Amino acid sequence: MTLEQKIYERIIQYAQTTNIEFANTPRYSGWEAVGLPDMRGFTPHLRKVNVYKDLEKPKFNSKKFTNLWLVHDILHIAFYDFVSLNLGVECWNDPARFLECHLASEAFAVLTLDYHCLIKTSVKGLAVDLDKKDLTDFQRFNNELPDFESFKFCQGLVDFYLSGQWAFSNHVEIEHEVKMFEKIKQKYENWFGHEFRYAEKQRYYALLWLEDLHNKRSTKQKAMIEDSSVAAPLWELITLFTSSSETEWMKYLKDIKKSTQDVPNYFKDMPKYHQVYKKPDYRLTDMRSVSKGQIATEVKQTTKPSAGHLFLFWQILTSQPSNKFTAAQKKEILKLATQAQTSRVESKLWKSVQATCCETINLIDWKIDSQGASTFFLP
Repeated sequence: MTLEQKIYERIIQYAQTTNIEFANTPRYSGWEAVGLPDMRGFTPHLRKVNVYKDLEKPKFNSKKFTNLWLVHDILHIAFYDFVSLNLGVECWNDPARFLECHLASEAFAVLTLDYHCLIKTSVKGLAVDLDKKDLTDFQRFNNELPDFESFKFCQGLVDFYLSGQWAFSNHVEIEHEVKMFEKIKQKYENWFGHEFRYAEKQRYYALLWLEDLHNKRSTKQKAMIEDSSVAAPLWELITLFTSSSETEWMKYLKDIKKSTQDVPNYFKDMPKYHQVYKKPDYRLTDMRSVSKGQIATEVKQTTKPSAGHLFLFWQILTSQPSNKFTAAQKKEILKLATQAQTSRVESKLWKSVQATCCETINLIDWKIDSQGASTFFLP
């Protein structure tokens, strides 16, 4: 067994031993082909990895590296568990700690799966489309860039995700082999550009989620956590998954299993779970956490496009298999999903998809799930 297979196998073992739930959502797969984002929903605070209603519980094989987004979600939960074990569940109620730990969980998932595992395989990474050998070329262009599996790189990437500040920025110029250098430079910039966009997006999403959990309107700002010390304990958890002995690994699994047995929701004390909020943001709220009547009213009364109501539309539509809709309806849904990425959505198009949603609500079997009040749907 290779090291990368061992890492992958430990991730799956973690999910099985600590009883992470693979929970069927009320939504169907197949809608990505129509242009919608992944609508499973993200719920690490509930220790659940969500899967689509029409799919079986996932099967994992350490030799095939399948279901990678589900594995990525398992790693998020593993970091949430680690934080709660060491700082106590109440730490999630502190806003600065929440932002620090959630963003660190993003870095942990990417570092462990992509940089320590997939980068050494022929499988394309989720956040990183690189090969281990690319590092040598990148270091010719940026001589400050450390090994991807080093603590120094871990520290730099964690700080980048938390603050947007990139530690390794000393680019060098090479006068010979110009053509080869240009190719290296282009690949380096593509890699860094992806990481930059990912980090920026996550800092925006983290603050948006925190504000929503506290029933506050979005400030549309990005989280900014400077001088954090979270990289050191994060590195400790990486080494547990990647290089610890079997004895150390099994001891940690035993400790973490015990600590997670009676914690149904790490966010249980958040205001969103205790105070009724009249205008939910459906980018961060499962529609089934409120009544069917309220959803029907909101859809009918929506007079203009908004990001939150757009995701309400997506939740309603994906509650049915895509083959239940006509080709014309799916064409309109795809057009709306495309226009939603711009600053202009045609009013006529919005109203037409709105009417399709009103029809679809009548087909939905409704069962209230209050825990879904905080479900993260953003891509």
